Amino acid sequence: MHLDLDDLIEPQTLQTFKPHGPHQFSSPNQEGDSVVAPVEKANVFAMIEEVTTLEDVRNLASDEDVQKW
Repeated sequence: MHLDLDDLIEPQTLQTFKPHGPHQFSSPNQEGDSVVAPVEKANVFAMIEEVTTLEDVRNLASDEDVQKW
């Protein structure tokens, strides 16, 4: 027995991505917003080496309101 389902599959649509414009970081942050900034790779590795317990993992979220997500 053979069942050919090829006719039921839609052709793949190409995804188009628009280029990003310049970022404007000068706008004031609203309370509760996350603040993102570049971090040196060495600093990230040093932070990860300090993580030894589950409590350390929870502290990585710092002031983020994870429940709000």
